[in-house]
Amino acid sequence: MHERFAAAGPPSSGPSPERRTSPRVALASRVEVEIDGSEVAAQGASLDLGIGGLCIRLAQAVPLELVTGIRIPNGRRELALRARGAWQRASPTDESYMLGVEFLAPPPGELTALWQLLNQRALELSRFLVDQSEFANTDIDILMDLSLCTRRREFIEGVQIYAEGAAPWDESSIFIVAQGSVGLSARGANARAVDLGTVSVGEVFGGVPAVLGIPHVDSAHALTPVQLLEIDSYSLDSLGREKPVVGRTLERAALRHYLRRFPAMLAAMAEPTPAAAPHA
Repeated sequence: MHERFAAAGPPSSGPSPERRTSPRVALASRVEVEIDGSEVAAQGASLDLGIGGLCIRLAQAVPLELVTGIRIPNGRRELALRARGAWQRASPTDESYMLGVEFLAPPPGELTALWQLLNQRALELSRFLVDQSEFANTDIDILMDLSLCTRRREFIEGVQIYAEGAAPWDESSIFIVAQGSVGLSARGANARAVDLGTVSVGEVFGGVPAVLGIPHVDSAHALTPVQLLEIDSYSLDSLGREKPVVGRTLERAALRHYLRRFPAMLAAMAEPTPAAAPHA
C-alpha cells in the first residue's frame, strides 16, 4: 500500500463495518437470518464469510438488536450458528441492505465446518484465478491468501462503481471481474467523457488511491450485470503488514492494468491541436 495511505490508516471517526481481524472469502450462498420474536427468518444472500462472522445482502433492513442466529446450506447439512447483529447499512448502489453478523462461540463441530467451508471456497477462487485471470502463473499459496481477503460485490447494469477524482479510504478497493464486464472512462479535452475500454472476466482494475496515493484517474461503471471480487483498503493494509508478498502481487497487477492503458489514455485525453490561422 502507498505510504501516504499506510501512514494515514483508516478514518479516525471509527472502524469500518467491513473491517476484519480474521480471514474472509467471497461466498455466494442463500442465508436465513433468525430474528427474535419472529417465526419467519429473513432471507438473504452471503457476500463474504469469515471465521468470526458473515456479511449478508438483504432486500429489507432487519432489527439489528434482534438478530439471534443464521443458517447456511452446506452440502447435505445446514450450518446453523448463534450470532448477533454487528452492523447494518443501505447499499450505495441499489435498494438492498448489507448486514454484518458476528458468530457467538461456535461449538467445535460447527467451527470445524466453518473452516472447511472457508478453505473450500478459497480453493475454488484460487482455481478461478489460475484458469481465468492474469494470475495464472502465480504461486497457489499466494492465490489462497489473496482469496481469503475477498468480498463478493454485485452491480446492476449502468451503476457506477467508483468515480474519477475520488480518493476516500473506503473507496480504494482493487477489483477482479468474476462475471460480466466493466467500462472505464475519464474526463478528456473540454471535459468530455473519454472511453478507456472494457475490463472483462479475470482482469483487475481500481485501487489507484491505495496503491499510488492519488485520486482515481478514471471512472468505472457496470456495462452488464457484474460480479466482482473486491479486496478493500483494509485488506490491502493488512496484506501490506502481514503478507507483503501477496500485497505486492496484487498491487503490481493493478499497476499493470493502468500501464497497459496509459498510452491510449494520454492520446485520448490530449487537448486538440488548434488549427493554424490562414495567412492573409
